[in-house]
Amino acid sequence: MDNDSDSDEQWQDDSQWSKRATLSAPRAERTAAQVVTFEQDELDAIREAAERAGLRTSEYIRQAAAEKVKREKHTGARTRSA
Repeated sequence: MDNDSDSDEQWQDDSQWSKRATLSAPRAERTAAQVVTFEQDELDAIREAAERAGLRTSEYIRQAAAEKVKREKHTGARTRSA
């Protein structure tokens, strides 16, 4: 078999798929993306924390930001990072 056939067969075998992959329903609400820059050591630490939590890095960051917004709304406190 050629390489393309091998690749096709691999994708058809769901035992080869990532166990962390999940299906989700399409979102009806509007979505937006924001690019955030991290120092490499910060990103490495975030990735490790996300993995320990069983989350994708983007989901871990999204949850952390949402929790911070909720805390600030609740307390009225605002913090600014340098």
